[in-house]
Amino acid sequence: MARCGEIQDWLPAYLEGEVGAAMRGRVEAHLAECAPCAAELAELRLARALVESSPAPEPTPEFWNVFREDVRRRIASVPPPRPAAVRRLLAWIRAVPSLQPLPALGAAAALGLFLALALVQAPRPPAEIAAAGDVLEIGMELEVLGDLEILELLGDFDLIESLPNLARASAGQSA
Repeated sequence: MARCGEIQDWLPAYLEGEVGAAMRGRVEAHLAECAPCAAELAELRLARALVESSPAPEPTPEFWNVFREDVRRRIASVPPPRPAAVRRLLAWIRAVPSLQPLPALGAAAALGLFLALALVQAPRPPAEIAAAGDVLEIGMELEVLGDLEILELLGDFDLIESLPNLARASAGQSA
């Protein structure tokens, strides 16, 4: 049998339905055998019923006045947030007349840099493109191509499917 102190610690959670099945079984078994713990549970149920049946007191107008003033005072005591770095920089640029054209120049420089990078990194065709016959010859030398059943299991290979067409094209060029 469980100790009364342990069960009494679990009674509020038991009353609220917040215990697992195993603990609920232990509490109920103890309550069936222990009159003092059963009386404690009855007192908790009565206290809960009294609290739930009592209306919540409405705060007085004075409470709301004090509360409102307290909130206003606390809001006023908080310093305003600092503007973001970009906004501070723009405000500084606007304050100095000689720096007014700077944002437009900066935007133009950024656009020029973007275009330059785009052109430098654009894909370029290879210097020499292998003839169809060379591709076919390289493909036929691969040992893996000998067993097409394995390749079919691996998925759809457009290059492998086009090898017969490349062979015909190669034969047509050499004839």
